[in-house]
Amino acid sequence: MEEADHLCQRLAFLVKGHIVVNDTPRNLKLAYGERKLVVALASSPSSGGESSAFTERILNMDSPADQAQLTQWMAQGSVMAMHSREASLEEIFMDVAGVRLA
Repeated sequence: MEEADHLCQRLAFLVKGHIVVNDTPRNLKLAYGERKLVVALASSPSSGGESSAFTERILNMDSPADQAQLTQWMAQGSVMAMHSREASLEEIFMDVAGVRLA
């Protein structure tokens, strides 16, 4: 579905012969995607001697507690990068079609 995401102006998902959604790839992602942020934080060397450049945390954009945590990390200068978590068209199809992985 990656090709459809890049090439199609509109998509329709068919389930058992019926159109269940019909919209642009971007609108589908906004309507069915999660409001999550993936935040890369500066991390200190672990006690095992290994060091990692960063750790990742996933925050819910609608959670006041997660919003406060992000504000704290920003004030501390710990945030190296962040981006929104966008649903893939495959995930959206599985959601609207009612497909559940075993």
